[in-house]
Parts: sequence; C-alpha cells; structure tokens
Amino acid sequence: MHIKIEAISLPFEKPFTITGATYTSCDTIRLTVDNGTHQGIGEAIGVDYMGESIDSIIAQLEAIQSDLANGADHESIQTLLPPGGARNALDCALWDLAAKREGKRVWDFLGMSVSPVQTVFTIGIDEPETMAAGAAQAKALPHLKIKLDADRPIEKLEAIRAVRPDATFIVDANQGWDIHLLKDILPRLEQLDIALLEQPLRRGDDEDLRGLETRIPIGADESLQHIGEFPHIAEI
Repeated sequence: MHIKIEAISLPFEKPFTITGATYTSCDTIRLTVDNGTHQGIGEAIGVDYMGESIDSIIAQLEAIQSDLANGADHESIQTLLPPGGARNALDCALWDLAAKREGKRVWDFLGMSVSPVQTVFTIGIDEPETMAAGAAQAKALPHLKIKLDADRPIEKLEAIRAVRPDATFIVDANQGWDIHLLKDILPRLEQLDIALLEQPLRRGDDEDLRGLETRIPIGADESLQHIGEFPHIAEI
C-alpha cells in the first residue's frame, strides 16, 4: 500500500478569530492511501495548541510508510502514531479505503444507522455590532456557536441576543476565561439562556470547575484530547 501526502491551504472569505488566534485560511494535509485498486482519502489539520503543525503531521506519516506497506491497519496505527492529526487522517483514509473495497458507504460497512443532524453556525470574535450583524444574517440557522474571549463577553452576547432572540446559543471561550471571570458573569449567562458553555478555562485548570453550580452544561474540548483523559474530566 502506498500513501500520498499533500499540504493544502483553503483560504477563508474573511478572517476568523477565536481566543488567542486569527485565521485567514484552513491549512490541512490530505492523505491518500492506495492499494493498487482503490484509494482512500483522509484529512486533518492537527491541534496547534498541542504543538502540532502541518510539517509535524507530514513527518509522522512519512515515518510509518514502511509499516503501511507491510499492512498496518486501524488497530496497529493506535500504537504506531500518537493521538493527533496524523493518526486521524490515516484512520479516516483507511476506513474510506475499506468501504470502497467493499463497495459500501462507511456507515453501511460498519453496520451503523444514520439520520439527519442539526449542526451550528459559528460567529467569530469581533466587535459586538459586527457579531450581531453576522448572527442576523444567519437568521435561517437556529443554532449559533459564539466564540468569545475575556473582552466584553456579556456585551457581545447581549448584542447577538437582541437580534436573535429565537436562536439556541452555544458559547465557546476556547480556554479564554479564568474561574473568577466565569463566576462573575455566570448569572448573566444563565439569564441569556446559554444552552452549552464550551471550554471556558485553560486546559489543566479543570479542577477549578469542581463544585461550580450552574444550570448551563459545561463541555470539554481542549481538555479532552483522547479517551485516556475521559475518566478524570467526566468525574469533575
């Protein structure tokens, strides 16, 4: 089996800002695995806050080319590669290859049933009026994921809620708050009817959430990188 690795940059229509970073493109790797008859394709961008880059992902994949040639599969790549972009891209490509070899959709190949799902429309960090305008333009979309940092989070949410009283709000702070800010604004977050609060604190500060009382579910993102971290996070 042979692999082809391509670095691809997909430019955004406009800059996209989250806590600590502004992106103008999505820089990804596209991995193709070829068994001589079928091709499986996978992609990944890696996790920059865990030190991954396009170059590091490519290096990891190139390092195991001989293992792939010798028949590495889904199970063996769990030890050949660490959790991250390289393993994700390769795992996806191998499932795609297996499905094409069997002439089935991946979910049919795995014996899974599928149904439509409702996703979210993301509003990047900007001035309150700009974020509100973006939410207003997305009036046909019922679920909004709102990126926030420590700069005027309530003012921005209030501006968006004013133009989208109908919408479900998911707030994603991308590690941008500390426990003091969270406790200070939590009553207003509840009044604004936030459906989910994602990763408010920095990875590693999760213990600060222990004992916090709120009716808003708090979700882990950066704090949960692989299944080995799940028991601790779930217990908090």
